Amino acid sequence: SVTNKTRKMAKIAARMIMSAETFEDLGQFAQRAEAKLLAKIDLWLDRKILDGDGNNTTADTHIYGVLTSQCTAFDAAGAEPVILANEADLVGAAVTQANEGLTNDDAGFEPTTVWMTPKRFNRLKRTKDSNGQYIINKLVTGENVMEGLNVVKTKLMRTANGDAMLVGNPALIQLWMKRNISAEILRVPKTDSYELYIYARAQVLVEDEDIKGLIYIEDVDTAIGAITEALVVAGE
Repeated sequence: SVTNKTRKMAKIAARMIMSAETFEDLGQFAQRAEAKLLAKIDLWLDRKILDGDGNNTTADTHIYGVLTSQCTAFDAAGAEPVILANEADLVGAAVTQANEGLTNDDAGFEPTTVWMTPKRFNRLKRTKDSNGQYIINKLVTGENVMEGLNVVKTKLMRTANGDAMLVGNPALIQLWMKRNISAEILRVPKTDSYELYIYARAQVLVEDEDIKGLIYIEDVDTAIGAITEALVVAGE
């Protein structure tokens, strides 16, 4: 059977006020101001792709974030225990979950990327595992990789309790734009100024089935502890 589903677009606006003298005496300034507003919208939207608060009940015209409603929680209980587990082992367990699903239903997803905090990234690129290998390696082409996955640094992985990670494939995250970005200039005689507006319509979508391929680890240190197997010393 097929079920129809809809999701409203979110309307985004950026605003800048310019004096009449600046606007009229320096024509290029207006163009640069417009470019800056476009960059601000891009940066804001890039953040909301992860932490947007859109939902079907109270905020259906907001951006639907991946971390807030469109990912699957890491299942530490279902992961294979690892002796002296580290972040790479945790990422490997998350990849396995994306491959097999929560109930071995063969979800079939192959993650390509891991998102983490800049602080954890800076520590891991100088940290070696028990075999003397760096946990994060830099390829000759410049990419940083861990467990074969590209590493993306973002402060959005900070949580109230510590650091988080997201493991998945960015291709599962759809960014929809409706119409072209539009600009409007409004004259304000009372203050002898101009107001420049930029408008965009956008929305983020992860299809229901694809949510299984985006694994969110809310607290990395806690998850590492949960998958760590106790080391048994001979004779004990």
